[in-house]
Amino acid sequence: MLANRTLQSASMYGGYQIQRSLRFRALASAYVNRSVTSSSANQTKNTISFWFKRGQLGTAQVFYQCGPDGGNYTSVSLTSANQLQLYSILGSTGRIDTTWAPVLRDPSAWYHIVISIDTTQAVAVNRAILYLNGIAYPAVSPPALNDFIPITYWTGTWVSRIGSISYSVSNLFDGYLAEFNLIEGLQIAGTSFGQIDPNTGVWSAKRYAGTYSANGFCLNFSNATGTIILTDSVSAIVTAPFGGSPATVKIADSVYMTTNTSVGSSFDAVKYDFGQPLQLSRYLIGALYFTGGVSTFEVQISNDDSTYATVATLSVTASGANFSGNLQVSARYLKLRATAFGTNGQAVIDCLLVYQDTLGLDSSPNGNVWIPNSISVTPGSTYDSMLDVPLGGGGSERGNYCTLNPLDNIDPVYAGAQNGNLRGNLGTGVATYLHGTQGIRNMKVYYECRVESVGNGTTLGVSGGENAIANIAPTGVFYSLAGTKRVAGVDTTYGATFGNNDNIGVAVDGINGTIEFFKNNVSQGVITSSLISSNTVFPYHWNNSSSGLSIVDFNFGQCPFTYTPPTGFKALHTGNFPAPSIRKPNQYFDTTIYTGDGAATKTISGVNFQSDLIWVKTRNAATNHQLQDSVRGFNLALASSTTQAEGDNGTLGIKNVTRGGFDVGAGSAYNANTVTYVAWLWKRGVIPGFDIVTYSGDGSSNRLIAHGLGVTPKFYITKNRDGYNNSQGFTDWGTYHESLPSHNSGLGRQNVWLHSTLAPSGGAGGINLIPTPSVFTPIVQLYDNVVGRTYVAYLFAEIAGFSKFGSYTGNGSINGPLVYCGFRPEFIMLKRTDSTSDWYIHDALRDTHNFTIKNLFPNLSAAENAGELESTYGIDFVSNGFKIRASHPTRNASGGTYIFIAFAEVPFKYALAR
Repeated sequence: MLANRTLQSASMYGGYQIQRSLRFRALASAYVNRSVTSSSANQTKNTISFWFKRGQLGTAQVFYQCGPDGGNYTSVSLTSANQLQLYSILGSTGRIDTTWAPVLRDPSAWYHIVISIDTTQAVAVNRAILYLNGIAYPAVSPPALNDFIPITYWTGTWVSRIGSISYSVSNLFDGYLAEFNLIEGLQIAGTSFGQIDPNTGVWSAKRYAGTYSANGFCLNFSNATGTIILTDSVSAIVTAPFGGSPATVKIADSVYMTTNTSVGSSFDAVKYDFGQPLQLSRYLIGALYFTGGVSTFEVQISNDDSTYATVATLSVTASGANFSGNLQVSARYLKLRATAFGTNGQAVIDCLLVYQDTLGLDSSPNGNVWIPNSISVTPGSTYDSMLDVPLGGGGSERGNYCTLNPLDNIDPVYAGAQNGNLRGNLGTGVATYLHGTQGIRNMKVYYECRVESVGNGTTLGVSGGENAIANIAPTGVFYSLAGTKRVAGVDTTYGATFGNNDNIGVAVDGINGTIEFFKNNVSQGVITSSLISSNTVFPYHWNNSSSGLSIVDFNFGQCPFTYTPPTGFKALHTGNFPAPSIRKPNQYFDTTIYTGDGAATKTISGVNFQSDLIWVKTRNAATNHQLQDSVRGFNLALASSTTQAEGDNGTLGIKNVTRGGFDVGAGSAYNANTVTYVAWLWKRGVIPGFDIVTYSGDGSSNRLIAHGLGVTPKFYITKNRDGYNNSQGFTDWGTYHESLPSHNSGLGRQNVWLHSTLAPSGGAGGINLIPTPSVFTPIVQLYDNVVGRTYVAYLFAEIAGFSKFGSYTGNGSINGPLVYCGFRPEFIMLKRTDSTSDWYIHDALRDTHNFTIKNLFPNLSAAENAGELESTYGIDFVSNGFKIRASHPTRNASGGTYIFIAFAEVPFKYALAR
């Protein structure tokens, strides 16, 4: 018997730790429900708060709905366009249809939702506020003044459901829910349910400490099993009617009720005292048998043993019956009372069971119990009480767990992720695959795959390479149903064949570069591959084009493993990720936006470090980009959109730089009145992997210049500072990127120009030598090392969880590549490299939610684009990288190659979904 509220431990990051989530499998028609007959506290003020992690995408799904029928209900749901919707209809009294702008289609991490309603607010945007991960968004079409939005009850009997429409089993939610709170009569801000974790800067869970209305509740799903609290082994008082003596007997005993010759009066057949009020959810009465007449019984409950309320009525004919039903009440005393006993009725009660469904326990003081439907705690692939929770860690095996990733597939028609994305369902028609949402590197990880249907093509394992998750043909280490292994594209004999109902364990050692497959806990042998030790690898499920369905249920540790993992191997969740060297990226890189006021000095604040590189650009006006740094002096600016020499802006540009920000003068590129601006800022140092080097040309061949990164840069830019020019105009912005094609017999890389649309250059337009941990070479030796000329170089090394420099190949679809970065991006710059193309910059400050479309062009002075379609420029920033949503050639031409530069908003270890 459990207390009303389970104590919750603090997470390793210092906040409130959610203990468990509940998986809702749409395939199983899973939901929880409760009937409400009491009046609501208020019809105009309500608050709902919950955490969720997505499974299936792109379908209409209900989080919460209450109401008796299709003409009377209120719902909070996801539309097929993946946007949050509040909808209420009350017969002929009116209809409310409210949505919010963010597009919620990141399945790799958790969201926190608070919907805060007060339709009495005079200001329309305050009537229905969405707090998404702590950030407030007004409704697109707010409710009208004083609109009624009943959140639990209107009249008659209302049914409330979580995970389904209230009046039919449809529009089922697929995914995970945690910490579900509902409060009537109050409009409550998001800060009552969440807070910024001071250790990570990330929005995290907070225990709600306020009051609940009578119909309010808190479902934390923290208990993994149901409990029978009155069993057939419990003693209870059984009354022998009509002159017999009461007796204390076992409920399982065949309790005999004395024969009577006339209709009997009321009596208590069974009465039980639990000793304290408990939340009761269901009852079952087995073999209530009569030999004559019709008898009626009532199930009654009380907290004081004097006033009893009837919660169920039973009618028994001579042949008898079994009875079961839902209670959804909190009570100390329970009775089975006969209200009429049939003539010549001899009766036997075989058993009386009363259940407490702990998954539906209300941990608020109200005890408003909910009944789970098609939700299982039976070990295996249907187990739904999950350790998959927001953040987590500290050795508790709680955290954001890996699932299969519906954003990463060749063709969504044939590659389906189901059951909270733990079931891979790969159809026939094309060869297709699914990856896991989390990469494995420098970790020892174990997971299991239960084969439901093999067809003829099921293949399991890990795929590798930094861009293995970017819609390109994966390479990796695989184990097929035929018993073969594939390593680096070569098939050889390996182990036993496998088939339906087999459990394939996978132990990946990313430290020593091995993988070991187990069939039903029997090792098939250790495979060694440098791919695993030198790359990020991803769980992988593949099926060929004509093999029949391949259905596999994955378990990354969010529910109990079937077998014990090998020693030293852990479940795959973000709590087990290595700690990043940079926990808060905004201490080394940040973005800020501001509006100019034309003053002689304007202070831009809110920066968490003293900047060494500040890149400023007007957003609603056409001016050149302005780059200035601490080595040359912040008064000296270079413009990436021109090849001009650096200019001294004096008091019109950046006037002062402090740890908290910078001051700008009244120059049009920095502080014109009503003009909007964005600034990107970097801190120099080994930890963030950024260095600034100035040098003078000496005319030598194969010039090597020292830098201070200590590791090899993956991206750098050089620029002539003094405006030297010749007939060929080489004062250009030369750019080295590790992903560019090789040059000079593989000794160097081709070059692209930051100020230009040109594709990479061969011949003289390339870097002669690959940089090293201590030196780099000028972009083009002939022109970037002229005797007596001055240059600046900005050099960037890749830091795990903070910066990423890579490439992807386009597929020409709005279901574009997913690029894994290991963090949620704040800044992305990209360029097509197999054709001419502008450069593009997206950031998380100008587009605060998905999808992002606001471009600035490093090679152009143009203002920020506006009004573009998602299919033209759309990119989703997601918790582990970014997803291309455009089919436009500048983003995603079929077979096109693209380089990108990305900096983090938050490492994936701590990230929430966006």
